[in-house]
Amino acid sequence: MMRFHFSYESLLEHRKLEEEVARRDFNETLRVLEEQKEEYKKLYTRLHEAQAESFTLQGSPEGIQVSKLVELDDFMEGQKIKIAKQRAIVINHTQIVEGKQDILINAAKETMILEKLKEKQHMAFKKVMAKREAKLTDEIVVTRFKAGGRV
Repeated sequence: MMRFHFSYESLLEHRKLEEEVARRDFNETLRVLEEQKEEYKKLYTRLHEAQAESFTLQGSPEGIQVSKLVELDDFMEGQKIKIAKQRAIVINHTQIVEGKQDILINAAKETMILEKLKEKQHMAFKKVMAKREAKLTDEIVVTRFKAGGRV
C-alpha cells in the first residue's frame, strides 16, 4: 500500500521553524516591554511619593524646611525628565512588539496555509486510495465470479 507523501513537507517544516522563532522573538520583546512599563510605573510612584512628602512638609506646623523642599523639588523635576524618557522607551518598545506581532501573524498564516494544503492533499490521496481499493475488490469479485467461485 502506498504512503502519503506531501511534496512541500520540507517547506512546511521550515515555516513551522520560522513561526517558532517569530513566537520566541515576540515573547521576548513582550517581556522587555512589560519590564519597561513596570519601570515607568515605578518612576511615577516615586514622583507621587515625593509630591506627597512635599505637600506634607508645606503643611507642617513646625515650620517649613526650605532645604528639604528644594531637594524634593529638584528630585521631582529630575523624575519628570526620567518619566518622559521612559515614556519614549515604552512607546518604542510598543512599536517593536507590534512589528514582531505582525511577523508572527504572517509566519502563522504561512504555516496554516501549508498545513491546509497538506490536509487537502491527504484527503485527495485517501479518496484515490479508496477508489483503487474498491476497483481492486471489484476485480477480485469479478474474477471469482467468472471462475465460478463463491462471492
